Amino acid sequence: MLDPKMTIEEVKGLPYTSEEFYRYLIDRLRVLGYEIREFTSYQFRIEGVLDVYPVNRRWHDIKKNKRGGYEDIFAFVQRYLPVPQTQGGSSVKVHYDE
Repeated sequence: MLDPKMTIEEVKGLPYTSEEFYRYLIDRLRVLGYEIREFTSYQFRIEGVLDVYPVNRRWHDIKKNKRGGYEDIFAFVQRYLPVPQTQGGSSVKVHYDE
């Protein structure tokens, strides 16, 4: 499993599946404090509002019913949804839905 604390540069050249890489990208957002629900290996909901599909680099805001694409998931998510403010304890909330 890829460590979300590793940079993209550190991950390059390591053996991993596409599914492992997408989970790594999402876990990096979790480390920043975003609450993320995983519906499938290819669909994630951030902060209950923003669905992202890393395999296609697409997004859908379920509240505003807007859609689009992105190049860099980290820059896009941080621009679209400010980093959540946490109050004490860990900011990492993990939801895996089977």
